[in-house]
Amino acid sequence: MAIRTALDINLHRVALSKSARQGLPDWLLRMIIRTWLLIYVVDRTLSAQLGKPTTLRDDNGFQVYLDLISQGKGGKTIDDAWVSSLAVRTFGL
Repeated sequence: MAIRTALDINLHRVALSKSARQGLPDWLLRMIIRTWLLIYVVDRTLSAQLGKPTTLRDDNGFQVYLDLISQGKGGKTIDDAWVSSLAVRTFGL
């Protein structure tokens, strides 16, 4: 359900589109990126555990999300570090 909702509101495109990011407060952009990364991690984890295909296709922009989350105005927060490390571990990067 979370995956479908995230796709319906184009959450996956906000971070990748410079025009969509424009004007968003830093805290909101960070929340969008964290939410998308965690949805992606949950999709991959559940697919592996249940032996089912993933709902989300491979996203070549995955590294862009990780780069954006570390480029915030205040630097990387503890929440950003946690989400980034979980995502990196899940994808084996």
